[in-house]
Amino acid sequence: MNSELYVKKAILQLSRKKEKEAVESLNKAIDLADDIVSVTQAYCILGEYYFIHRNYQEAFSYFSWILDRAEDLEEEFDDLLSEEINRADVLSELMERYSLHG
Repeated sequence: MNSELYVKKAILQLSRKKEKEAVESLNKAIDLADDIVSVTQAYCILGEYYFIHRNYQEAFSYFSWILDRAEDLEEEFDDLLSEEINRADVLSELMERYSLHG
């Protein structure tokens, strides 16, 4: 399987409340690193997952990965990843404002 399929699988697993399996699928997508769009989506979903579960330090690290590459991602993919970049930006700002990330 490739990164895109692992991300799709993870989304399906999350919809079925199989969070542990979804996290494993997302990490596999990241490990494969064969598609930067899918890898970025995996980082965003994992960031959201850890944010929701109040593991802010972990969430911040996933969002930081996206934000560190935001300019290049926007340049290369135009609006394709704008939702992920915006989400990472907003949630990272919240964690910084309230000192939640470490």
